[in-house]
Amino acid sequence: MMVMKRFLKIFSLTILSISVVITVFLVFLSIESTSYNSIDKTFGEKLTKVAVQNARIFDPETGILSNEKTVFINHGYISKISESDSEISNKYRIIDAKNKVLMHGLADMHTHIFDRAELIQYLSYGVTHVRNMMGFPTHLTWRSEVENNQLSGSRLITAGPTLNGTQNTSPLHHNMESSKEAYEIVGKIKNEGYDFIKVYDGLSQEQIEAISTSATENSITFSGHPIKGVSNQFILNSGYTTLEHVEELFQSMLDYELDSLRAQELVKELKEADIPVTITLSAYNHLYRTALEKEAFLETLPTEQISPFLRYLGARSLEGWINPTQSGYDWTMKKYAFMEYLVHLLDEEGVPILLGTDTGPNLTVPGWSVLEEIALMQDLGISNLKIIQSGTTEAVDILNHRSFTGTIKEGAMANILFLDQNPLEDMETLSLPNGLILEGVYYDQPTLLEMREYANTHFAPFLISVGQFINYIFN
Repeated sequence: MMVMKRFLKIFSLTILSISVVITVFLVFLSIESTSYNSIDKTFGEKLTKVAVQNARIFDPETGILSNEKTVFINHGYISKISESDSEISNKYRIIDAKNKVLMHGLADMHTHIFDRAELIQYLSYGVTHVRNMMGFPTHLTWRSEVENNQLSGSRLITAGPTLNGTQNTSPLHHNMESSKEAYEIVGKIKNEGYDFIKVYDGLSQEQIEAISTSATENSITFSGHPIKGVSNQFILNSGYTTLEHVEELFQSMLDYELDSLRAQELVKELKEADIPVTITLSAYNHLYRTALEKEAFLETLPTEQISPFLRYLGARSLEGWINPTQSGYDWTMKKYAFMEYLVHLLDEEGVPILLGTDTGPNLTVPGWSVLEEIALMQDLGISNLKIIQSGTTEAVDILNHRSFTGTIKEGAMANILFLDQNPLEDMETLSLPNGLILEGVYYDQPTLLEMREYANTHFAPFLISVGQFINYIFN
């Protein structure tokens, strides 16, 4: 994807320019950047037994809103859903929902987590689960901290190190020179505890075949970019769990051709293969709008909600698009319009679509970017129900996480947003949940607002973030 490739190029130049200074700094101060933690508190109220009364339950599978119910939660699990006038034992803490709508939490199915505080930030926006698409050892630590309630944040499902070939290499990728190497690295990623494999578009057909075989043998899934230069049928039959980025459908599977007939044929093939696509419009939209609106657009972004390191990289990524060449401007406009056309085709054909943002590059804000992505999907005519499903029911099997069931039902772990309105009628209600329960921890609205502010002031310092990446690259 061009967005991430540009980001990685700028990242590499940044790291090279200051790596010597920072490495010396880290050595002399003996800083283990992976253990650095500026987070000094947790949020929410742990409730063993809770009954949520006078609540209407939204079913994302059907779009139906129930009459008022009482939801009983025991040790984080939904034990019973009954009529609202049901008798409640005095052993239960009662939360009066006051006719609020309960909906299952959302998942961002394609993001890049670079800072602990981003997990707090995501949860404050009602995003209960994030699928991290480029894993480092530190993500395993952060995942454990969240699961053990040492860190208040979205549940983290993480890929291992991104697998790439010898083209378009990056210091943040594992760049494989042969298909034989795939068998070893896939098993290693599984044994180290990562949740799935992420593949990049510099791989060869033989390497993808080896990754697919090894993934099956190791009972782990793989997702990522389609591979430019190999047939679409090979990609669709090779075992991908998901394909990432509508931009990559255009660049790899359509070979950069603005051809509507080929696009229609491809989308029909995707429908037949039944492979979900995480479309990720928001990151490229930032580039597009920077070219179109220049500084006026950049001034609308809440950059105080981005870590210092990513704020620096994001500004560098976009600065070249404030005054692009005429040919660069024209191509960006045509390309983005065609990406929107592809999304329209995917929706019209019924290809499974996943909610994802590619947050990380281009001054995208964790959590807030999900609201941006939803608005962009609405602008393209995707129904509110399909958008909700893209971040709930469509994500269930892919995430394969114990607290993500897509719907609120008996026997499931409590993963509940409190909303002021029916989201089918007003998607703006998702911008600030009235409250949230995740795995038995209750966060009221003032707490969610406090978490947003807290995250903004507890990002890792710039030098620590750089040190973290240097530590990863060299170790």
